[in-house]
Amino acid sequence: MLGGIIRCCYQTDFSGCYLVFVEFLFWGVCYYTGWIVCKVCTIGKYPKQPLSLKGMANSYTSTRSWLSLIGLIFIVLVIVVLVFLT
Repeated sequence: MLGGIIRCCYQTDFSGCYLVFVEFLFWGVCYYTGWIVCKVCTIGKYPKQPLSLKGMANSYTSTRSWLSLIGLIFIVLVIVVLVFLT
């Protein structure tokens, strides 16, 4: 994976770096944010435990996608609320 990131970053148009950043943001940051939001909203019942980084690389499940989407929606809502409050 690290080799792929390095290869992407040395492309002339840097589009590979953009894709790596988006993948990190959506699958990394949004997944864990969604996991926390779901854990709080269901009072600790769902989901059982977060995927590790190793497990996340090998797992493309619907639960992972839903948690990432919930995290993205939560982050966007927080940003919108902060913009309208200032």
